[in-house]
Amino acid sequence: MVKIINGTNISNELKESLKPRINHLLEKNIRPGLGVILVGDNIESETYVSMKCKSCVELGIISKIHRFSNDVDERLITDIIQTMNKNTSIHGILVQLPLPDHLDKGRILNTISDTKDVDGMTTINAGKLFQ
Repeated sequence: MVKIINGTNISNELKESLKPRINHLLEKNIRPGLGVILVGDNIESETYVSMKCKSCVELGIISKIHRFSNDVDERLITDIIQTMNKNTSIHGILVQLPLPDHLDKGRILNTISDTKDVDGMTTINAGKLFQ
């Protein structure tokens, strides 16, 4: 038997379930924050990040996008991630893939603090998911 799922409905239900949790944080003067790294001009990545940020606005979450050209230096990206790791107003970090070939995806992803890794892409969090 094939079960057809409706992604839009699931997404809306998930957003609704998050609202009380976000409101609870807001009552404590904590506004959740998402930091995003976006490299290059991939239209699919731009669309995906745009949708994430739109959802953030709808839910009262701060979103900060760091956009870089394809020729960005890897060190600049890891420095920005380290800054976001230390920033108490950023609670989650997302590096939008794919990255240009000259960048070490593993090094960049593993710069993200395990506690702020939105996608579970660090080695530690991927290992925890695997277990």
